[in-house]
Amino acid sequence: MSENKILELEKRLREKRISKKDYTEISSKKPQNEIKSSENVTPIKKENLTNSTLKKKGVFRFDNLIDEISDTIYNHTTASYLQIHMKVLQNLAFAFSYGGIHKFVNLGLYVYDFSPTGTAKSEVIKKSNRLILLPIIKQVEKLHQEASERAKEEKKDTPLFRAVNPITTSPEALFEAFEHIPVQMIETGELGRVLKANPDIITYIIDLYGQRYIQVPSYKNKKEITKHIIENINFFFYGATTIQYLGPKAFYEHLNGGLINRGIIVFNPKLREFEELPKSYELDQTDIRKYNAIVKDILEFANISDFQLSNSFRDNPFYKAFHKDIYEKQKELTQINNPFANLYVRLMQNFDIVLLTLSLLEWYEKGYYENKINDKTIEKAIEFFKIINDNNEELIEHLLNYKEEQNEELTHKVIAKAKEIISQKGYCTLRDIYKPLKISSNKALFLLENYNRENGEFIIETKGNSTRITFIN
Repeated sequence: MSENKILELEKRLREKRISKKDYTEISSKKPQNEIKSSENVTPIKKENLTNSTLKKKGVFRFDNLIDEISDTIYNHTTASYLQIHMKVLQNLAFAFSYGGIHKFVNLGLYVYDFSPTGTAKSEVIKKSNRLILLPIIKQVEKLHQEASERAKEEKKDTPLFRAVNPITTSPEALFEAFEHIPVQMIETGELGRVLKANPDIITYIIDLYGQRYIQVPSYKNKKEITKHIIENINFFFYGATTIQYLGPKAFYEHLNGGLINRGIIVFNPKLREFEELPKSYELDQTDIRKYNAIVKDILEFANISDFQLSNSFRDNPFYKAFHKDIYEKQKELTQINNPFANLYVRLMQNFDIVLLTLSLLEWYEKGYYENKINDKTIEKAIEFFKIINDNNEELIEHLLNYKEEQNEELTHKVIAKAKEIISQKGYCTLRDIYKPLKISSNKALFLLENYNRENGEFIIETKGNSTRITFIN
């Protein structure tokens, strides 16, 4: 987009903020001077939002603003479209929420990216934030500066104004941020390292999922004296790491423990072909200005006084069929005690958030709100979540293969250690194996017995708590 077009866009968005449509179910009580006819609204024009070439390549197209922003990030990173789509979706949901929609619905979305090294997880965060969240971050910084100056004049402590937080944020700092801004996000590109440190904030991230209010403690002389409630909150979380660093064991623990199963998971196992690498890794300033201007307009659009959404979308036959498929999948895995059942526990809750975000983008481009979700939007969201489900299956397969590879490697070490000890003293015990390898006795015995079933090289005798291993003569 040329500099002149950027200036034209910014001027048009400044001079003609998108109006809100007056319709009975949503804004019948709105004062007459706030009501404008939707017939006079000029929606933001979409530029090249659909791309037949990308569709032919199997790239999912939302046919809205998400495509434009995702294309821009894709052209300047090595990430996949699915990685980018989920962060762009989350950031746009955050923008609508921050603008004012948080007063009526919860758009708080959790996203996890477990793609391997080289897939630009951190760059997706940085570039998506520059294109979408930068106007919000700057606005909050200005509020913080103004509050800091007032506090200095009044000789008081400076209040914390922040909306996008690092993972190092303490629970107390997050509570204080909620005091001033009821929409908050925590992001980290080092989730594996953070989970190993196990900071207190992880417990609050788990607890804040789906919450509409929090109880904030007040202290005096470091003692809690009372609690007060902050209502209509929305909380977002984004965490990225690799399966290799986190490890399957930790993945299963946090999947069952409630952190990972709260979000939508992205897993991109493949690096791009050399010919597909970006020509430039730096965002164009014109793109930053263009999308920042649109986001500012979204904030204006989201600043409404009333919004009532009909739940009729849950009666849509495609929605009901999709919901049933997800439930049956969860039920099937639960009955066989498969831990991956937890991937589907909150999938419909997250589906509703994505569906509403897509609807808000649709209404924004129309220039007015509606109280019912479009059937075609439901079908589009289902189509996208089928890709999410396929991606989950790919992650499950990767985890199972990774576990097998780990067991195979460890088996080689166990057998080598057993042969070494037997060669030295004619026999070995489990302790001779598991202690130097730093594994459990049960694990050592399990791998030995599995190996022996196929190869028959050892005699394994167990008497009481003692196990003796020798070669077959």
